[in-house]
Amino acid sequence: MDKLSLDINRLAMGRVQQNLDHEFTKVIENILDGATAPGAKRSVSLKIEFKPDAARQEIQVNVSSSSSLAGRTDIESFLKLKNDKSGTRRKIQIAEENGQLVGQTFFDPIDSTLKNDDGTIIE
Repeated sequence: MDKLSLDINRLAMGRVQQNLDHEFTKVIENILDGATAPGAKRSVSLKIEFKPDAARQEIQVNVSSSSSLAGRTDIESFLKLKNDKSGTRRKIQIAEENGQLVGQTFFDPIDSTLKNDDGTIIE
């Protein structure tokens, strides 16, 4: 049997290459995403299925492409639960808003004062 040659770039009028380029772009964007692990493996898969007719004269070709990307890294945050001045109601405060956890003091860059975790000035 003579050696057969198939130019994959011409298959389906170039759409196979377009799909491969699309998956490749997704992988590169995932690599450049700072919220993914830099050392994680990514992959692109191209699956080609051949289904000949009974006479073996025509072959239906189905091509699918996919990519396996790195997941986004976990994000950790803190919430503070505080009582209001009357001590009766709870208030939720996102810790990153002033960068403090319960019991910590901080230097307020706005008014240059030392404050406790609830924003009260420390004398």
